[in-house]
Amino acid sequence: MAVLEGLGKRDVPALYAYTLTWLVQIQVGNADWNAVAELPKVEAALERIVALDATYETAIRSFTSVSSIHFGHRHWAESLRRGNGILNRQ
Repeated sequence: MAVLEGLGKRDVPALYAYTLTWLVQIQVGNADWNAVAELPKVEAALERIVALDATYETAIRSFTSVSSIHFGHRHWAESLRRGNGILNRQ
């Protein structure tokens, strides 16, 4: 994403807050597959944050591991409920 490449270290706090808010929004509305489709953009933003300021890496890993467990479990449960046999892991 070209926009991310234009951001510098001074933009990291705002990008971090925006990106985590975006991730929570996706997680809360995860029945909306259009929102789930935005995950690669969120991942790119998180990677850019770490590239600009590695001190954010621990916080990002902590947040995304807890989020992934919750998010992945909900998709797994939904797959079982639908009986389609596909385990969606994020």
